[in-house]
Amino acid sequence: MLLRGRIDEMFYGEIGEETQRYELDTTIGNYGVHIPKGQWHSLEVKESSVIFSVKEGPYKPFEPEDMLY
Repeated sequence: MLLRGRIDEMFYGEIGEETQRYELDTTIGNYGVHIPKGQWHSLEVKESSVIFSVKEGPYKPFEPEDMLY
């Protein structure tokens, strides 16, 4: 959820291709996007921004298999 600023959230397929892009911008009322469990994703910050992210379960550090190169 975007609290302030402007970002793009991108979803990726299994081979690293971008499959979807969502523009989040508080000035036009686009505040969030649901990211399904297991969905490869990243974000591009367009201007200084603040985000709030919630994940189920306890904190678990990233493992090498959690990264898409």
